[in-house]
Amino acid sequence: MPWKRSYVEAEVLEAPMRAFWAHGHQGTSMSDLVAATGLNRGSLYAGFGNKRDLFLLVLKHYDRT
Repeated sequence: MPWKRSYVEAEVLEAPMRAFWAHGHQGTSMSDLVAATGLNRGSLYAGFGNKRDLFLLVLKHYDRT
């Protein structure tokens, strides 16, 4: 059975956006992003990819809002 998201992507992207803005890409760890989003590490990677991928999604999210 395929994996089903139990979150709204746009809502989840707000937390890493704040973390990246506060600490920059290099200063924000995946552990920081796990803590900020409340998702477990596996869900974060499965849903958003690596830190760079997530950062790019955050930039797109910021541009849309």
